[in-house]
Amino acid sequence: KEHPSQYLVNRGISKTDQVLAKIGILENWILFPIYKPFSDSILIGAVARTIDSNVNSKYILPAGQDPDLLYCTDWYRIQKAKEVYLTFGIIDAVSLWCKGLAAMSTTTGKRINPQALDNIRTRIIIIPDNGEEKEAQVIASKLGWRGSVLRLKYPVGTKDINDLVMRGIYE
Repeated sequence: KEHPSQYLVNRGISKTDQVLAKIGILENWILFPIYKPFSDSILIGAVARTIDSNVNSKYILPAGQDPDLLYCTDWYRIQKAKEVYLTFGIIDAVSLWCKGLAAMSTTTGKRINPQALDNIRTRIIIIPDNGEEKEAQVIASKLGWRGSVLRLKYPVGTKDINDLVMRGIYE
């Protein structure tokens, strides 16, 4: 709370929003808490993302953590929503949450067991990064009536929803 990430501020996530999202910092790592679905108080895991560009792996999970956990800043918003957004990047999900949307993210990139989404009984719109549309379509096809893919045309120099939010293209 005392030292929000300047890296995230540079990515369009204000210090106030970082505090509300309970995002933490440890040295060169941004820590994203993972809460039990439909609870914003029962901590069940975490994801650490490096801000050091010289590190081989951007994200790390605690040993033994279920790779199908979902990151969500506000499970109550998900519970009330008529449609929710699923991204393949945590910063993308936080960016959408900052815009008032019900958003969540996978914690291991482009893969997730569709059963991890069984408790969400509303439309799930997957927003893939540029070039990840095929993987998104595979996941959406396994969700039946709930799954769809939002195919965005990313302008040159952009690769994900956070880039669009930062450029003011996605409001």
